[in-house]
Amino acid sequence: MTDWTRPSVFVQYKGTDICLDFHCICDTEDEPAGVGHYDGYDAYALQCGRCGRIYEMPQELKLTLVEETAFTPVVVETDDTEGD
Repeated sequence: MTDWTRPSVFVQYKGTDICLDFHCICDTEDEPAGVGHYDGYDAYALQCGRCGRIYEMPQELKLTLVEETAFTPVVVETDDTEGD
């Protein structure tokens, strides 16, 4: 369930191209598994090639408030700003 009292974004995956580095809980100090890497489409769920555990990608991401950014921010209109 989404908690709208904190800054977050709901992601709607649409087969988007993704590049990700993967760490599973089977990667321990005693038995390092290294980092898994994936480049491609449709990464809705991930399976560890070492232990077989399956993870679903989250649809809600936490946002981090910053004073400045090196990126050009996208302006997202809200219900009360549309049509102004």
